Amino acid sequence: TKGVGLVPKRALKVMDGEVNRVLVLGQDCIVPISYQVPRKTYRDFHADVFPDTQAPSPATTVPDWLAKITCKPIPRVSLDPARRPKEGLVRTGHQLGSGHSSLAAAASQEKDINLVPAEYSSEDFGAKILSEKPIPAPKPAPRTKVNRWEDTSASTNGLNGDTPAFLHKTMPQTRSTMASSTGPSAAPRSARRQPSRNEGRGFKVRVSKYRHLNGSVGSRDTHITNLPPMCKTLPGESEGCRANIERLALPLAISGGHLAILELSKRGRLQSGVVPSLICGTSIMDFAWDPFDNRCIVIACDDGRIRVWTVPEGGLHESLTDPDFELKGHTEKVHFVKFHPKAAGVLASGSHDLTVIIWDMETHQCKIRLQGHTDQIFSLAWDPNGVFLATVCKDQKLRVYDPLRSELPVQEGLGPTGTRGARVTWVLGGSHLVTTGFNKVSERQVSLYDSQSLSAPLTTEGIDVSPAILIPFYDEDSSTLFLTGKGDSTIFAFEVALDAPYLFPLSHYKCPGGPHQAVAFLPKLACRVAEVEFACAFRLTTTSVEPLSFRVPRLRSELFQDDLFPDTRVTWQPALTSEEWFAGVTRAPKYISMRPPDMECLSEAPEVRPPAPHVPRLPQDVTLDFEGDLTLSSSVIESNREKEEQIINSMKSKISNHHDALPQDMFEGVDPKEWDEDV
Repeated sequence: TKGVGLVPKRALKVMDGEVNRVLVLGQDCIVPISYQVPRKTYRDFHADVFPDTQAPSPATTVPDWLAKITCKPIPRVSLDPARRPKEGLVRTGHQLGSGHSSLAAAASQEKDINLVPAEYSSEDFGAKILSEKPIPAPKPAPRTKVNRWEDTSASTNGLNGDTPAFLHKTMPQTRSTMASSTGPSAAPRSARRQPSRNEGRGFKVRVSKYRHLNGSVGSRDTHITNLPPMCKTLPGESEGCRANIERLALPLAISGGHLAILELSKRGRLQSGVVPSLICGTSIMDFAWDPFDNRCIVIACDDGRIRVWTVPEGGLHESLTDPDFELKGHTEKVHFVKFHPKAAGVLASGSHDLTVIIWDMETHQCKIRLQGHTDQIFSLAWDPNGVFLATVCKDQKLRVYDPLRSELPVQEGLGPTGTRGARVTWVLGGSHLVTTGFNKVSERQVSLYDSQSLSAPLTTEGIDVSPAILIPFYDEDSSTLFLTGKGDSTIFAFEVALDAPYLFPLSHYKCPGGPHQAVAFLPKLACRVAEVEFACAFRLTTTSVEPLSFRVPRLRSELFQDDLFPDTRVTWQPALTSEEWFAGVTRAPKYISMRPPDMECLSEAPEVRPPAPHVPRLPQDVTLDFEGDLTLSSSVIESNREKEEQIINSMKSKISNHHDALPQDMFEGVDPKEWDEDV
């Protein structure tokens, strides 16, 4: 709610019992709220509910008020429609008789009322009308006289001053036809608006294949339990948990910057004690897995350095303290790190020194340093093709960079208005941007921007009020946007489309077992398409790691759902080397099919028709004759009689009808004289 306004009393529907009306200003609409007093009938005006109200006329003038002349009280008027004075309606460019028949009748009545002498008061005139004979309702004017706009001279564009004003708004399709039909010989046309081609077909509902997605948690034997205490001082710019198809990384609540590496092939309960980890020697700010190497992980620390580690084959058996190498170039702590989506060995990092550095991990050198930020950088994201880079900043600015061409932003616009944190990601093949953040009243919001015009968002959707920033994950194949935050127990889902309103809500998933610390989504390669799973993730709680699966319910799940699983982009193999990318080489991405070799496509499978309903066949001796009256053969009647007799005989045989004497009837009683009565 942005604001509330009260409607004046003179605008209320008093004959409907409306005593107040409030207009509530929303984000993109105005909602009227009516308050009515229930009455048995609304035929009469209820004066006890509607007292006289102030008239729309001033009680004094500005000179009189400045001269301190005592002003008279504001006059009051009745809300009774019968006693309320007629308010004149000014109509420009209108000729008599050119309106609708009801308007012409009202005009004639108003003309007669205006002929009342001045010495009559409104009460006397009302009493005189009641005492006289009722005036019959005026007859409607002939049709040829009502539609007088057809007899007027037409202008070149068909919108002359003689055309009624309401036709310009309600009949856009008939303007030219009315303008061309001039002269008295033109046939009269109805003033009712003709329905358009799309009218009369009801409401249109957008069909989404993923609207009723189902989320589920894996069985207990697929969990990783008995986790050690996790770090609670991780900054808001970090996602808190990162995973690939082989391993999962999470920070531990141990001084010195410990990052635990869990093998996903070893599920179950962890052994109590110290968990082997990567020790950085300083606080961890963020970390990320190399998308092209499941053993390589980079860790950003608060000393301004980025440490690069390689996990041994089979996982960590002991803690490691020496990284492979370090990237040094920032003067302040590093907030986040992001790998290039197509080029191997290209890494982007954002720091508190208000710069973004693009590293060549092959040569361990800082290649590009992006400038232009005036405050803390909240988030950074590469576009799917790895050409552009978007950032969202605390100065409420959204920026787009072309790193190979300029160190300054090529696009800049307004981002989320809040200063508590924000996220950005690319959607719809890199043509649009999605940001998450807060508004001025701490409501979490998600907005969609056109990457070519960042002046204002195309749409903004309010989620809820929570202190945790929403972390987005976008599935390119299904165009599904997942949103969740630290401390949430719900994963919100939206379908992103090019048609308004752009963000279509899907079935949100309520996770069982309380809130989670983080959610790490896996690449498309990890999805089990045979089970119609289009997205999968790991949910980190305080004591366990739980696998999540998002599926679409289908009837013929034994087939490959090729309408749900198009050819997917290969994100686990590099398309370029770091040297090629920095040299400006471009290469089209690779796509592969997700279809298993032993599954048939749904579009190629034959259509299965439901079996026809079973209709019992009549006996062969049954014949139906339709000559004249409907008659049945005697065999049908006789067979029915035989069945009835059999049923009656079986019921009689089950009922015992014995007339033998009962045992107590054979007993001999004592003569009444033999009874002794005690006196």
